[in-house]
Amino acid sequence: MPTWFSDHYTTAGLDESSLPTLRSAADATVQIKHSRMRHSMAIISVTDGAAADVFRMMTLRSSDRIIEMNWLSDGGFVAEAVADLGCYKSGDAHDGAILDADLFDTAVDISSATGYTAVFNDGILTEEDRGKQLWELVVVGADPDSWTEDPKINIDLTLLMVSEPTAGLGLFKLFVKYLAGD
Repeated sequence: MPTWFSDHYTTAGLDESSLPTLRSAADATVQIKHSRMRHSMAIISVTDGAAADVFRMMTLRSSDRIIEMNWLSDGGFVAEAVADLGCYKSGDAHDGAILDADLFDTAVDISSATGYTAVFNDGILTEEDRGKQLWELVVVGADPDSWTEDPKINIDLTLLMVSEPTAGLGLFKLFVKYLAGD
């Protein structure tokens, strides 16, 4: 039995301008019904820190859609430890600029032991923002005219220390469930 191929495998006798233009995977759009659900987890352990320390927890694409975000802490800090959950541009070496330091949650008390705690709309986001592409969430938290389309960049989800955690080994875990936008 012979194998047959469509005309997409040859350019012989075809005007190349009539061939379809293929898009790169980087700018493929996410459709809710055909996307891939992913789960990511990041863990940090802090023995000593300072206010304004930024912990880059994980990297997502600007086209990813966050469905659920949860965190937990073991309460290992001796004194009060308060942090914001937000996002920064990844940059070349995870040194990119701040986008919104408290987009997902503000003044999270990580000094006491907590179970699996849901966050997402504890910052400035609302329930209606769930499922939007990450770049659209950044626009909600920042200047609404900052981006009008997907910038196709990597964005780091961050933990920004608001107060200084002192002596003790504290563990913080961040869990994110999202639809892949690649």
